[in-house]
Amino acid sequence: MKRTDADYHVGNLFQSGNPLTGQRGTRLDHTWLNAVQEEIIAPIEAAGVAVDPADSAQLLKAIVRIGAGYETLADAQRHALDGARVGAVIAVQGHTAPGDGGGFVGVVTAADDPRHPGGGRIAPLPPYSVRMWGALGDGSDQYAAVRAALDFCLAEDGATLHFPKGTYMARQRLIAPGDPVIGTTDLFDCRNLTLTGEGPGTILKTVTPGGGDVVN
Repeated sequence: MKRTDADYHVGNLFQSGNPLTGQRGTRLDHTWLNAVQEEIIAPIEAAGVAVDPADSAQLLKAIVRIGAGYETLADAQRHALDGARVGAVIAVQGHTAPGDGGGFVGVVTAADDPRHPGGGRIAPLPPYSVRMWGALGDGSDQYAAVRAALDFCLAEDGATLHFPKGTYMARQRLIAPGDPVIGTTDLFDCRNLTLTGEGPGTILKTVTPGGGDVVN
């Protein structure tokens, strides 16, 4: 952000001047005006909001998308994508409810992708947690969520996928023999993927070889 350094500023602050003392008012300099304009427009465009001279609430919309975010992934997919450009940044507070551990910051992509949380157009940015895909860690069958998280993180090449404390059940094989995507038959031998957990507090129950405690 540029502080004014135009003629007759006082400590980089504008002042209106005083004709009684001969103090002249600060000159409005085009470089400062342009700097302020671009400073305001930058978060608006980053949030994917198209600049509209008739809309005086665009900065607020950008703050909601990037800062406060949407309460759930469904809210983001239902509202944030309306008119959002590819590459726009969107924040989500939770997968199903705010604070459920599934919150993330993501970017809007050109098309839906089944590997994204909820299978929509919002691609998450790291760090990655299996909760972002809706895995609850409550002992119920979480195959679909865990597999989607694995598929996404494997495509990122070198990503780390975190399993928060809980029990994650996968009643189908997460990795089939000769899996063409993963290239291994062992969940813990995914050469370009790191799995982390919270020691004995994180348990992954699966028929995949290597299932059991996922340790950090």
